[in-house]
Amino acid sequence: MPEPENNTVKNTEQIQQQPMREITQTDHLNKKLLTSLFKRLDEADSTSNVSETENTTEDDEWKE
Repeated sequence: MPEPENNTVKNTEQIQQQPMREITQTDHLNKKLLTSLFKRLDEADSTSNVSETENTTEDDEWKE
């Protein structure tokens, strides 16, 4: 069984040897698009929760 300490040292060395990746304009655009998508999904979730509550109230009115 390999010693975990040696593996950890090798993994750390590999991480340090990797070149730094340049952040491009595409990266910035992707971040903005993802942020916008998540914001719209959150808004859609909150809207659907409100409409479910309204539907329940309307159903209760008809039961009375």
